[in-house]
Amino acid sequence: MELTTKYADVFNSLSKSESNKLEKIIIDICKQRMLLTNDRPSFCPLCGCTEAKFIKRGKLPNGKQRYFCSSCSTRFVCDVHSISYKSNQPMEVWFKVIEDTIQLKSIKYTAKELDLTDITIFRLRHKFLHALEILMQEIDLENLIEMDETYVLESNKGTKQETRLPRKRGETALERGLSLQQICCTFACDRSGNVIAKCTGRGLTTQDMMNRSFAPHVSSRSILITDKGKSYRKLVERQRAHWHIIEHVTDMDEVIHINTVNQLHDWFKRIYKSYRGVASKYINRYLALFSFIKRCKALEISEIKSLLYSRIKERQTYVTNKQVYSEHLVTAI
Repeated sequence: MELTTKYADVFNSLSKSESNKLEKIIIDICKQRMLLTNDRPSFCPLCGCTEAKFIKRGKLPNGKQRYFCSSCSTRFVCDVHSISYKSNQPMEVWFKVIEDTIQLKSIKYTAKELDLTDITIFRLRHKFLHALEILMQEIDLENLIEMDETYVLESNKGTKQETRLPRKRGETALERGLSLQQICCTFACDRSGNVIAKCTGRGLTTQDMMNRSFAPHVSSRSILITDKGKSYRKLVERQRAHWHIIEHVTDMDEVIHINTVNQLHDWFKRIYKSYRGVASKYINRYLALFSFIKRCKALEISEIKSLLYSRIKERQTYVTNKQVYSEHLVTAI
């Protein structure tokens, strides 16, 4: 009773902003605890049965609950095929990595907070980014769609270069213009707040590159608003979209414009610069992260974590450490 009175006195001594901040922290911890304890499976990962009884069969050394399916007599852990599957790190560590990634914290910062090595945090972060990239493939754009591309300099960060001299930070490309040293990042957004960003290739984007990257996301008979670049022609013809070309600022009005996607470019360049360069082979993962952050900017961090955890848990997003370094890389484009 004395302890409760003590905490009540401390809480009452806080200012309104401090009490609101403390309340949000407590709610965030409670929601995270609910996610950690509510791990009962809804279906068997082997037989797919949803009506079977899932009986608890002990826990693994890392604390993960193990279940037994009464339909096919299979034993499996609660997070089978998700990003934390076969991971020795507890879910609290995964939530911290996801939170810091969304808040654009550095790997060294997270490693210091969790007292883990940089390479461990790097692998955890990229497993999450790999899963996030898969989730962002499900987004569809419709009605009024703005599209435009921007370019960043190729970066071989973390990879030893033997074919050329190392380039110091801030230096320009060796070749002028849109050479193969420039990475094309194309952004597309509709008026519903959906955002998709992808690396469409190196140098000047071709019609095949644009069609291959965005045809699965652009709904048919939409209105596509772009600049006068010719790389969108094949995409427009395939999706039977209405193509509105902006050749000059006088062609824009309150409805037909590309201001939104240009603002995305400015925001992306600022964030990209704060990372002090991202290895080009991983840039699609970070573009998926930027797109997700922009799409969920109105949500609280606890709501974002709950949304991500529930969606990732429903899908087979498990990748090995080896796949982190080999799958979904820009070098394969």
